[in-house]
This record gives sequence, C-alpha cells and structure tokens, in this order.
Amino acid sequence: MANVVGSKALSQISGSTDIMFTDRRRFYLKEKMFSNLWENATPFLNFSSQIQTISNSPDPDYKLFEYRPYWVDNFKAYQDEAGTDAMTAGTEITSHNIDDGAGAGRTPVSVVGTVFEIWNSAETQKKAVCVITTVTSTGATDDVVGFTPIWVLSDTATAVAQNDVWYAIGNAQEEGSTSPEAYSQDMSVRWNSAQIFETPVEMSDVARKADLRPVNEWSRLMVEASKQHKIQGERAILLGARRGVTSAAQDHTGVPNHVVGQSSAGEYIRTTAGFIPIMDEDYDLTTADRIINITEADYTWADFVEHNKDIFYYQENDVPLFVFHGPDFGAFLDKAAANGFFGDGTRVNVGANEESEFGFKIRRLYTTEGELRLVRTPVLRGRYSGYACVVDPRYVGIVKYEQDMYKTNIQANDAKKRKDEYFSDFGFYLNLIEKHCLLKVA
Repeated sequence: MANVVGSKALSQISGSTDIMFTDRRRFYLKEKMFSNLWENATPFLNFSSQIQTISNSPDPDYKLFEYRPYWVDNFKAYQDEAGTDAMTAGTEITSHNIDDGAGAGRTPVSVVGTVFEIWNSAETQKKAVCVITTVTSTGATDDVVGFTPIWVLSDTATAVAQNDVWYAIGNAQEEGSTSPEAYSQDMSVRWNSAQIFETPVEMSDVARKADLRPVNEWSRLMVEASKQHKIQGERAILLGARRGVTSAAQDHTGVPNHVVGQSSAGEYIRTTAGFIPIMDEDYDLTTADRIINITEADYTWADFVEHNKDIFYYQENDVPLFVFHGPDFGAFLDKAAANGFFGDGTRVNVGANEESEFGFKIRRLYTTEGELRLVRTPVLRGRYSGYACVVDPRYVGIVKYEQDMYKTNIQANDAKKRKDEYFSDFGFYLNLIEKHCLLKVA
C-alpha cells in the first residue's frame, strides 16, 4: 500500500497539502496569505505588503514620488559675490548675486517679497533679516536681486559676504501691489515599475508517483517554490534597480525605459527599484543626511547620539521606525550594548526578541529621539551584512499590477509531467524619501 500522508498530517509537517486540482485553474493568493507564507524569511516584503498594498494598478509604471523643488524647504540660496556689502536696516542693497551653492541660478522671478535670514557660511551666526525688493535678472550661474535689511546684527559693521547662507522664513507683499508672479516649475517625478516574478514547480509523472518519502514529494516542492518566490520578491524590493529612474513612464514610441527581452516579440523586461538603490544610488537626490556611514573601530557614544538626531530629523516622535538590517549591523549593536562603545562605559539598551504584529521578531532600541524596532532579514547578508534600512511605516508599500496567482498544469498538452507556477506582478512603493534612512557599518 502506498505511503500516502493525509492532508492534515502533511499540513503539520510542511505547511501545505497534497490536494490540488488537476485542471487548468488560477488560484488567487489573497494579500494576507501572500504576506504571511514565510514571514520570517522575508520580513521586509511581509511588512511592506501589510502596511500598504495598492491593488489593480492601471499602469505597470507608476509615480514613486515627486521630488520637491527648493521653495518647499526653507533653504533658498547662497551669497555669490567675492566682495562684501555692509548692511544697514532700512537701506536697500542693489545688484546683489545669489546662487544655489553650486554655481547655478535659482531663477527666483517670484521671490520678490520673500523674507530671508542671512547666516554666515558656517551657520553659527545670524547676520541679518531682509526682504527681497527686486529681481533685475536671472542667469545660468547666478541671479541678481535687490534686498533691504529689516534687522542687522550691527548696522554698518555687519556685511553680507561670499557663501553666506540665505534661509526663507516668510513672505511680505507691498501694500496696493498686484499679485506676484506665479512659480510654475514642475515638480521632478521619480518613477518605479511593477516586476513580473514567476517561480515554476515541475516534476515528471514518474517522479510524482514514486513513494520515496513520508511526505508527498510534489507538495514538498510546492512549499520550497513558495519560499523561493517570496525570497525573490524580498530581494527585489530591497536591492532591485529600474532602468530610467529619472525619466518618465515607458514610452512605447520612443527610447525604451526598460530592458528589451530576447523573445521573438522583443517585449520589455520591467524591474522594480528597491529601498537601497532608491536611497543610495539611482535617484540623483540630495540625500547625504539620509545616508549614515558608521566606522565601528572608532565609533563613540557621541556619534550614536548625533546619528540618532539625523535618523529622526524629519519625525514627530510618535511613530516608531523599523530597521531592517543584516547580521553585522545587529552584531555591532550587540557589542555596543554589552561593552559600551569600546570602553567609554555607555550602554545601548537593546531589548530581547519579541513577536511583532507583522508576524516576525523584533528587538526594541529606545533612543532619546525615538524608538527603533530592529528586524533581521536574511537577504541582507554578505556584502550587505552591515546595512540597515530605517523605514517610516507610513510611507512604504507594494503596488500590484496583477494579483498573485498559483497557476496549475501549465505544461504542454503532450508532456508527461506536471508544471505549476507561482506568479506575481508587483513593485516597491516609497514616498517622502526624507522620512527614511540608510545606515552602513564598516
């Protein structure tokens, strides 16, 4: 008698059953099923899909985020004159050059009436508060403006000088004036794409009939393929890259923004950009303060405090941040917790493992700035072992172009075997890049 294990016993052994329909059907994997199949092996995918899953996207290319132009932040410009101009409250200074700090104009036609603070280049002393009164010209390298100080640190003795930093703090319009010129520059859009994942399960009819294990061999392969399918998704949303990240969605009439496949039809291969390339490599953003490099050999408690200030710089202290990290980063914190930072006597309070609401284990790290929830993910190993992805849970997720499916019996009609397939078509979603952070321990 064949050694057939019942579905209940098999479920207890392998987490699956050996009962599957034999006709061609698609079994739609619900979001909760998909996110919880193997949560401890793929915590970031599980986390992202449960936090936010945007289903039935109308386009496989979607807006990842819109990069905010300079006027959204309070930073405005740098002084761009070799000479100095002494300032007196109420006295206008004309024909004054400002730029973006990198030798390019800000084209600030609409900044008349903007109120600025002027700080020295080291940003250690406020020199003046002024209002822009005229914009006489704009250029590729700098812009020429007129401004009137309304407060000066010391009249006639305080001068505005090269590389002084200007910060916009408000807007004040002239009585009886017309409405100022509108600022019309479009926001810079960053794109991402859904990626097709296919993981086949295949076995000959002879092998499927063989009674070689106490557990049905086909069911065992299904379980292994499901793990492989999830790991592929985890790697993609952590490490994946997209061609044409700074360009628009795919234009099928022009230069492709995706890799062209090798099939006779020459269809495109879409790939999704993951967290690390978004933060570190691909998007040509000013994210220097969102990437923190840690040298373990000379790291101190003071460094730890300063870095936590950077991590929580854009936070409101009411939302814990999740830190998905590799083993070297976890070991770095464990060594700091046990011995202090190389003998300075200070301790890092890292809690014990506990179950989270997402199904994976977390450890809590409390800092003066906020709470970090540490999650070890197997994908971040080897070359990424010292990396840690600090994620604000409100601004990540998954975008699905098609529903996750388990396709049965997709082999050729005359093939003496069975072939099934796990299928997914989704991409990574991230918004407000400043809310997140990337740490690297070396």
